[in-house]
Amino acid sequence: QALLDPKAIAVVGASPRPGPSSRVIANLRDAGFKGGIFAVNPRYPDVLGYKCFASVGELPKEVDCLV
Repeated sequence: QALLDPKAIAVVGASPRPGPSSRVIANLRDAGFKGGIFAVNPRYPDVLGYKCFASVGELPKEVDCLV
């Protein structure tokens, strides 16, 4: 169920530059994903408007899926 109906997703290696990670975040946002979307990358303060965390251990809540 966590894979098919996740409550929160973390995108590890998230980047504001065009590429796979930014497409994943944009697709989740544009599709109306209602759960938490967390960007993970110590290089950036935010990615596409989502606060960026330095590591998975810093996420404010548990996630069901890592991309």
